[in-house]
Amino acid sequence: MLVEEDSTGSIPVYDINIASVNIFTGFAILLDSVTTSSWDAEGSDLQETAEVNRKTASTAFKSISNVLNMYYTLMPVNGSASLEMTSLHAKVLKEPCQVSKKKFTVNDTVFVVPAFSTLGNSSEGADSFGVEIINSDFNPFRYSENSPDIGSEVAGLTVWQGRDGRPVHQLPDPVDMIIPRDKQRTTSTVFKYTGRVRGSDDILRTRTTLTIFLNINSSSQPDLDMPRMQLVLQRASQPTVDSFKTAKWTAVLPVPQDQLYTLQLQHTYNNTILTSNPYSWLLPPEALHVTELDIQDETPFFLGVKYAGEDTSVTVSILESACVYFGENSSHLWEHDGCEVSGPLSNITHLHCRCDHLTKFAGFVPPNPIDFTPSGNFFENPIGLIAVLTVFGLFLLGYLMARKADRLDLTKVGVTTPISHTLNPDPDYCYIITVYTGFRLDAGTTAQVSITVFGFRDESQPLALQDARRQLFQGGSVDSFLVSCENPLGPLTHIHVWHDNTGPSPAWWLALDEDDGKIDRMVFVASPEEMAALSNLITERAAKDFHDGHLFYSVVGRPARSTFTRTQRLSCCLSTVYSTMLANIMFFGQGDNFDPPQPVRIMGVEIDPPISLPQIMIAIQSAVIIFPINALIVLLYRNAVPKSGSTLLRKHADTTAGLLAFAVSFVAAYFTVLYTLNFGREKAEAWFAAFITSFLTDLILIQPVKVLALAAILGFLIRKPATDDDPPPTEAAGDEEYLQVVAEQPAAEVNTRSPPSAEDLARDRACRIRRKRCRHILREMVVYGLFLSVLMVTSYTERSNLAFYMNNSIRRALEGADTFLKISDPASYWTWLEQDVLPAVHSPAWYNGRPCEENLTLSEHLTHAISPLQLRQIRTTQEQDCTVPDAMAHVAASCLDEYTASKLDTASYSGNWGVARNDTDHDNSTDNRTITSPWDYTYGDISNGFLYVGEHGVYPGSGYIAVLGRTLNDSLQTLAHLRSNNWLDNRTRAVFTEAVLYNPHANLFAVVTMTTEFHVTGSVSMATELVIFRIHHEGQVLLLGLRMVLIIFLLFSLVREVLRFNTHVFAYLTDPWSWLEMLIISTGMATMGLYFRVQSMTDEVSGLLKEGHVLFHLYHTAAMWYQVYTYLLGVLTCFTLVKFIRLLKFNKHVNALLYTMKKTAKPLTSFFVTSGIIFTAFALAAHLILGITILGYSSLMRTYTSLFNMMLGSFQFAVLEESSPVFGPAIFLSFQFTAQFILLSMFMTIIMGVYMEVKDSDPEDVGMMAFLWEEVCGVAHKIKAAANRSKPQRQQPAAREDHFTQLDLVMHGLLEELDRDEKFRRERRREERRREQRQRQERDRMVRYSENWLFA
Repeated sequence: MLVEEDSTGSIPVYDINIASVNIFTGFAILLDSVTTSSWDAEGSDLQETAEVNRKTASTAFKSISNVLNMYYTLMPVNGSASLEMTSLHAKVLKEPCQVSKKKFTVNDTVFVVPAFSTLGNSSEGADSFGVEIINSDFNPFRYSENSPDIGSEVAGLTVWQGRDGRPVHQLPDPVDMIIPRDKQRTTSTVFKYTGRVRGSDDILRTRTTLTIFLNINSSSQPDLDMPRMQLVLQRASQPTVDSFKTAKWTAVLPVPQDQLYTLQLQHTYNNTILTSNPYSWLLPPEALHVTELDIQDETPFFLGVKYAGEDTSVTVSILESACVYFGENSSHLWEHDGCEVSGPLSNITHLHCRCDHLTKFAGFVPPNPIDFTPSGNFFENPIGLIAVLTVFGLFLLGYLMARKADRLDLTKVGVTTPISHTLNPDPDYCYIITVYTGFRLDAGTTAQVSITVFGFRDESQPLALQDARRQLFQGGSVDSFLVSCENPLGPLTHIHVWHDNTGPSPAWWLALDEDDGKIDRMVFVASPEEMAALSNLITERAAKDFHDGHLFYSVVGRPARSTFTRTQRLSCCLSTVYSTMLANIMFFGQGDNFDPPQPVRIMGVEIDPPISLPQIMIAIQSAVIIFPINALIVLLYRNAVPKSGSTLLRKHADTTAGLLAFAVSFVAAYFTVLYTLNFGREKAEAWFAAFITSFLTDLILIQPVKVLALAAILGFLIRKPATDDDPPPTEAAGDEEYLQVVAEQPAAEVNTRSPPSAEDLARDRACRIRRKRCRHILREMVVYGLFLSVLMVTSYTERSNLAFYMNNSIRRALEGADTFLKISDPASYWTWLEQDVLPAVHSPAWYNGRPCEENLTLSEHLTHAISPLQLRQIRTTQEQDCTVPDAMAHVAASCLDEYTASKLDTASYSGNWGVARNDTDHDNSTDNRTITSPWDYTYGDISNGFLYVGEHGVYPGSGYIAVLGRTLNDSLQTLAHLRSNNWLDNRTRAVFTEAVLYNPHANLFAVVTMTTEFHVTGSVSMATELVIFRIHHEGQVLLLGLRMVLIIFLLFSLVREVLRFNTHVFAYLTDPWSWLEMLIISTGMATMGLYFRVQSMTDEVSGLLKEGHVLFHLYHTAAMWYQVYTYLLGVLTCFTLVKFIRLLKFNKHVNALLYTMKKTAKPLTSFFVTSGIIFTAFALAAHLILGITILGYSSLMRTYTSLFNMMLGSFQFAVLEESSPVFGPAIFLSFQFTAQFILLSMFMTIIMGVYMEVKDSDPEDVGMMAFLWEEVCGVAHKIKAAANRSKPQRQQPAAREDHFTQLDLVMHGLLEELDRDEKFRRERRREERRREQRQRQERDRMVRYSENWLFA
């Protein structure tokens, strides 16, 4: 009943009280049933039942809290309201912000709360607080795994400020709670013994508190009230007399009087007075320190009692207790942190608890617990070991490659003197030329680079930058040269740099096939403003951060001059990865154990924080675990000078860092494997998937963005170009030697080569441009082939081959033996439903007469209807706009309107189509899950609804819906009711028979819409629409991965097209292939976006299906979106395949086809305009003459279709002749003669004329096959040369040189022969063109004559 204690007399209204009581009673019964079902569930239903009970209990408590919050908003300060039943009690109070402790009581549970001013910041600016107290005599959370251990009533306390609950944690003064114990669950061991007492079965758990009670009876001294007792508790061995003095756990009873308390429970049924027991000894878990090993070994604990008096009997009661709270919004387990058992008022009937929070607090987040003796093994749960070994295997492979790259880097650094260059002894005439080569692909050069330095006074001689001991100007190298001049140059002004364009890859940054194609440049001294340009600063800093600062990326792009080697960087990567794995698995799932963050209001806008305080704490703690030790390793490696140094630490820093990296990696890997064994296989696999996803996302996406953003920010703030520090000089190690010694320079003369002549450069430039284009085409073909492959796999993986057969089966079952197509009026429609549809849907009997157990299955007993059939009617309003002419008024007094959107009837009626009622309280939405009346109009979903395009109109997704029954008898009764009440009448324009079917054997859903349109002319049109799709895919992860790959391809194409558009705007817009590319990108993006839309709809449908709700409009919307997605996917596949033709244009025939299409575009445009006019003329004539009698000519669109089929040879001449004996054959003959003998002949003449002109011409990208042959020959040459170098050579160097010269001559001869063949083919094509010249001229005259005839 509802109890109100309001001193001000402000009492809520009676209706609110009645509603609140009913709600509270219903949810109390619901919670009690949840408790019962939790105990009754067994076997496989246990987990499912627990999940349902969890949701039910959460909903019930939220609803009760909402009711109490409503009273809180209505009552004044110091007011209260209570809701009570036999087993559930709730109370809400509105309290002022007091400054002292206060006691709250509900039923026989007592809370003593500290001052609200101590509740953190929650009391600032608040004049009152709401206090919600709930007490239940049963455990409403029995679905929890550890609920069987609960042996008391359950009580809850919540503090409100306004309508929001306030999180209260880490209180300076704890909250005291007195909770009654469950009398049937309270167990204690009672001993009546005068000596030592042994009770090995009392301690059962590791986190419980023992309370020992003594009851003393003395027959010789009954007046002795408080005899002195000494107690001792000892592990594993019996106590002795000395144990009372030396043992760790001892006590002297009774408790002093100043430590005893008394509490009267005023609101209990008998005003119970709770008093402290002076003979009670409380042993907390920290004192007992019971371990799991003690429980497994059944370690005994002995209690010794020492007292004076020989005839005194002592009754010992040992009670095991624990104060716990339920993590309702986190783990859904009973937890103990922050709560403890308090001794003064705890006894057999009540439990005294103290907690420093009301909700789960958020401070330091503890990691997942770890058991060093896990029960799992590597065969059952190998994921942790596989992950660790895989990382280590990749490290070993990378270490070998990094070591090789480090040794190669040694040849990229150092200052050397060019060959044959003599240094001037005067140091003022010497210069150091340092050349930095970038990290891009093919950034280096194999040509000889030369340079001339210019100053204000003089210029240097041309300097050939050569070094016989190493390969210069490789990607990422820093090459320094010591040069000198004969005369002082003065301040430098510019340099002239060039190369001789020799070698297999001479491009460098002076490439023939880039920009203007020059291979020599004048480079002037950069001004301070140019060096401090923002773009230069950002680019320079980003490149330095990627190649040297970023730990993972620098393994590949490490600067050659850096002392931090690749192997050292890879070791740091190994320790970082292992540390990240450990930090990730330590806190895996811990962030889900906390309440979501409270919304924050900023200037009236409520914002939900994306991250909570515990999650921030987890991130900070993970960073503390990962960053310091790995930063120390990196610091040691960067400052290591293994060859020479000033301190011992710097000399041994390399070894120290290596040992530290190994130790960190080993420890982190060990604990990671240990954690996975503790987790179990399922949770370990979930962790590994989450770790891989987050790590790769961070490495591939987040880290590059962070580097670029940091470079941009520092570029804005620090307008100073970065400088490279020269590495300190070091001595050569035992396996190294100095790169070059000046005294040992060879004396041979090296002539500085000038740039090649203009003629040679032009020929070489043409060759390189051709090779570049061929490489580009091959690369584009490979990339586009991958894109097309992924698209095809995606398209056909989710498409089932069984959908076609399921479509036919459903059509045969529902349409009947052509009965559906023979519907002519409402009566035949009812007959079709009764005789064909309902018997087919409502589980017909098996072939042997045995009845089917299911209620809704089709006749083959394989496809199920997951919801009853429904009929949806579209009708026109009662108000008529049409009028009957006066001359025909004696025939008919009224008429009916055709269907239009403005004439749609949306009113609601009462049992028949009489007068519409004004019902504003009726829920007309499609989300209403109750069965509506067939006379009430139900509106469709405007945002997700699809219109249906019928024969006589476009219909919305709303209407009057009649839902049939789940059994055949119920459905027949519903049809009889609708038929008797004339549900279909002369204002009915369309009826949709709708159903959702599912075949579990094919895992396919079918959304069926069978449309019957009743026209005002009396004609009836029928159509069936079936959309078959799959909601639950077996390869969902594969499909998601494929779509991610498609999105990456589309983004790459989008960026490329944007760059092309910015570079060549006009040429881009005039190229048809550019428009096709834009269509592919836009269609692909729309397709992928629509996929996620379809996925969200199917997820919503799946969620409702699990809850038992089947709403047809949701299934229909999901099916329609899936249909649109399929259409877009088909269009995307079509466009993609068409574009592939462009990539094959180097082929002779493909090139001829493309060139023919390009050259015939203009004449074909004129031809199609003329043909369209002629075609339209015949279509209008045929529609006017034959449209009344032949269905194929009843509309203009059907007429166009019929004439096009006639032109292709598909026609029925007998029907034309029967319809109109004169005009039918006349239209047929005249149209066929015009289309076949004139239009098609002219079309072929235009096409063939251009095709014959270009069929023998060379393709646009000529030389593709020659390029491939050259590449094959080049690879064969390299392989043979490498094989010859690997063989032991006994011949002299001159002989080896002659051997390779002969091989070169052979290859050169093959290439010359290939050129001769190419020239011969060209001469033969010229002769063929001359022979066909006269024929082409004749065809051109014919084409001009035809065009003149058309436009005459």
